[in-house]
Amino acid sequence: AHELAHQWFGNLVTMQWWTHLWLNEGYANFSQTLCANHLFPEYEIWTQFLSHSFIPALELDSLDSTHPVEVDVQSPDSVDEIFDEISYDKGASVIRMLHRYLGEENFRRGMNVYLTRHQYANTRTEDLWKALGETSGKPVEKVMSAWTKQPGFPMVCVDARSEAENTILNLSQTRFFLNGSKDSSNALWAVPIDVVCSMDDKVRSILLEGSSATLELPKLPADGWIKINSGACGFYRTKYSSDLLKRLIPLVSSQTLSPLDRINVLDDLLAMVKAGHTSTVELLEVLKAYKDEEDYSVFMSIRNCTMTLSSLLTHRNELRGLMAPFMRELLSKIYHKLGWEPSE
Repeated sequence: AHELAHQWFGNLVTMQWWTHLWLNEGYANFSQTLCANHLFPEYEIWTQFLSHSFIPALELDSLDSTHPVEVDVQSPDSVDEIFDEISYDKGASVIRMLHRYLGEENFRRGMNVYLTRHQYANTRTEDLWKALGETSGKPVEKVMSAWTKQPGFPMVCVDARSEAENTILNLSQTRFFLNGSKDSSNALWAVPIDVVCSMDDKVRSILLEGSSATLELPKLPADGWIKINSGACGFYRTKYSSDLLKRLIPLVSSQTLSPLDRINVLDDLLAMVKAGHTSTVELLEVLKAYKDEEDYSVFMSIRNCTMTLSSLLTHRNELRGLMAPFMRELLSKIYHKLGWEPSE
């Protein structure tokens, strides 16, 4: 599916210059998953996409050494350098986020306009934004420009407060660095955020364009919950307040959240711990809720989390070895179900 997509993105319509390589590779990576999911929905390929593409792109893009999706290529030597996870996996993740923001029908019509208008010709990223904006009626170039021209991505911080008969959700953004450093450039993105909650079945969407915004929700009951980035389509990390994070634990334990969202909660929390924004204790409390987990892709995230914690704890003599009993308890149920020998 990836290579077939190049018949359209690469052959029928060709990038004007290497700066726009992501139009070829990012879209082909997105298409391969979209097509595989259409043909074989039982593979749950979008859940695997999180582990194999989305999370690796977030990890690389949170480093100081990252680069924008669109890189100004001046020499042949620079071309090889941009064939990496940023062009392929961040490119695919950004298109997936845009697909969700526009809706499938608007996205499909926009792609048709783009490919028809520019067939047998060369294009820039702005040509794609223009076609999608025309068909959707949304400010696509304004929303998407920073995602391809700026390095990195935002951390969206979330807390909630009660106000009369409503709950007010406070959202703010700042660039996320894995080493925990602060962003001196004050970079901002237009962040499409999907929010679901226990109070009703609605998916509420907000475009966070400035440094902060609020969203009004129905009153949050004592046992209520709020999940940010529903479906894990947004290319950002979420930092929940301690209260909102604790409210998600029963949903993880009961597997009420989808595998996509269970991966998203754990991986974002691990990133917050590595960057020093959240306590390791909170991560361990949430991690315990995964003891009944049986989904392979979620287990990939659990494995990444426990290996990272084990590596960190080995640097402290008093903590060395404490992860072993924790992991035995965490993995005991799946161990007793699967054992060491393959089933017939």
